[in-house]
Amino acid sequence: MKNEGVGNLSRRRKDRYRLKVGGLKIEISLLSDFCETSTDFQIAEEILIIHRFWNTLEFLRGGEDFELKLLRKSKGVKQ
Repeated sequence: MKNEGVGNLSRRRKDRYRLKVGGLKIEISLLSDFCETSTDFQIAEEILIIHRFWNTLEFLRGGEDFELKLLRKSKGVKQ
């Protein structure tokens, strides 16, 4: 039985980001809906939480400089 209320994640609109904090560099795709309403800092926090980089997250929250770059914006239709 298929879940009617839950959309297929692979078909949802996603944006590709690169985050650099200290010597760490991560690339990840995040749902466009989340990214459109979030600040760069919130997106950076979410990336570190997803990957469980707790120490790096503490550095970020302590004021560590970071670079967040949008690599690819989703061109898909909002579902």
